[in-house]
Amino acid sequence: MRPWCTGLRGRRSNRALPPEFRERALEVAVDPLYRDFGPTLLAEHLERSFSLRVSPDTLRDWMMGAGLWKRQRRRARHRSRRPRRAAFGELEQWDGSVHAWLEDRAAGDQVLISIHDDATSRLMTARFVERDDGAENRRAIIGYLAAPPPPPGCLHGPRRTLRAVAGEEGGADRHDHLPSAG
Repeated sequence: MRPWCTGLRGRRSNRALPPEFRERALEVAVDPLYRDFGPTLLAEHLERSFSLRVSPDTLRDWMMGAGLWKRQRRRARHRSRRPRRAAFGELEQWDGSVHAWLEDRAAGDQVLISIHDDATSRLMTARFVERDDGAENRRAIIGYLAAPPPPPGCLHGPRRTLRAVAGEEGGADRHDHLPSAG
């Protein structure tokens, strides 16, 4: 029993594009105007400007065969982290986290507002509040700054909210830098 095979074996496909079509597409690909185009963008311009309709995959194969394009691997996105501050008290950060912190011992979700030191990750203060809003955040910061002795430096909160910077001479009133509660 012979395996089934097509009568076109060893011949060009019936759907193959003519060689002149390939040559014209590659001529455009080496043109200085289109030289830095990838296969997808070049295929769009070939159809729009030259009425040559070719799929990006076919064009990619042709360009790779002619040495005009190399397969490019996608790299993982690089995410660089901000370096931590060098000394304790240089930067204090606060965050409000909504969660069912007390599980079934309290109804609904609670908000935990915490302030920690950036250099040491030391938790400076934390408190539960009813809701995460400007008034509660101001109360948390004022309570933290009123406690003896707050470290020098700056406070930094999420989403550009409520920032306070200590005075250069260190003798300024700690509440001068807080936004008004109005």
